[in-house]
Formats: sequence, structure tokens, C-alpha cells
Amino acid sequence: MNSHNDDDDDERMLLAELPLDPELAACVYTPTGAGLPMIAHPLVHTFLTIPAWANASLRAKRRAVNEARAAQDWCAVVFLHERPYRAETANELWQDAEGFDSAEWARLWREVWVDSENINQNLALWGNVFIETTGADWMDDDERMALAALPETLTVYRGECADGGWSWTTSEKVARFFANRGVNESTGNVYRGKIRRDDVFAYLLSRNENEILAMPGKVTDTRNIT
Repeated sequence: MNSHNDDDDDERMLLAELPLDPELAACVYTPTGAGLPMIAHPLVHTFLTIPAWANASLRAKRRAVNEARAAQDWCAVVFLHERPYRAETANELWQDAEGFDSAEWARLWREVWVDSENINQNLALWGNVFIETTGADWMDDDERMALAALPETLTVYRGECADGGWSWTTSEKVARFFANRGVNESTGNVYRGKIRRDDVFAYLLSRNENEILAMPGKVTDTRNIT
């Protein structure tokens, strides 16, 4: 009566005994305070439970990445990688890929920026991206129109964290959320400042965060309002 469950248990045991792919095994570590080890590989970033499942995931991801590369679908290549590795992957492609114009790259960088949770680990990379791309290309038509409708001088807010200082918002509420989020070494401090509309690099609305991207030094009269 329990033969089906017994078969499942036997299969799980067999799978658990299969060795982990050496490429994944080289990326295993145990986070501080965690009971389970983790795999920190660009294509497989997860707790290590059953090695066979991780191996299968790696094989599937490799196939998908190879297919996307063959099709020159660089966005797919980037987002097939796990989140912590997407900025680095995009940068590698950016240096080597052909047939991808500057506006397309700017839109891809925008998606990677919006998705990223580890800005602080790639500060030099992001600094170069902002220099080498055009803010107007980061925005869609609605965002460009929304930016044009803003006052000539804006009051902006920022939840302080280690993200290069590029990200601000027109919403104090949003800034306070990020100040206490615990991501990118957030400090709990909230800053207010002023910026000329013409000095805004880009205005991003896709996450309902009213995000203002600005190059360092463009926001003035900053003060801690925590």
C-alpha cells in the first residue's frame, strides 16, 4: 500500500547520493549562521539539497545560454544567469558583442539595474555604464514625458546605502523604505536634496519608486533628515 511512497524515497536517496558536478562543487560554501551549504555559481545560486537537481539545473541553464548566444539574444543570456551575476555578465557581453546598438544596450542596462540587489559589489562597473550610456535611452516614452513635466528644480530623497549615490527618488516614503531595507549596506539615514531637471540622468517609473538617477555632484543642498 505504501510501495509508491517507498519508491519515491528510494529515488530521492539515489539522487542524493549522486556526486555534485565539479564546477558546482567548486562554488559551495556555508553562509554565516546558515545550516545548509550554498552553491554560488553564476547559473545555479541556491542551497545545496539534492546534488542531482543542481546538476540538472546547470545542464539546462547551459543549454539555454548556448541557444540564446547563438541567437544573439543578449538579454536572455544575461537573465538566464542568477541575479548576483547579471551585471558582470552584461558587462562581459557589452565588451565583446556586435550588432547591438547603444540604445539597445542602455535598455538592457536599465533592466539589469532595476533587477539588481548587489549594486555595492559592482560600483566601478556601474560608474562606467552611466558614463558610456545615454539616460534618454534608459527611459521609455512615458518616462521621458513624465520627466519633462517635472518642475525645473526637484526635491529628491535618498535612503543612504552603498550603491554609488546615483539613485534618488521624488518620494520621501520610498527613500525611508530603502533606508531600512538592509540591502546594499543601507544605513537607516534619509537625505533630502535638490537637483535641476536638466541634470537628471534618467527618471524610472516601472517599480512605482519614482526613481531619479543622477551623476555624483548633480544633487545639491543635501541634508540628513532622518
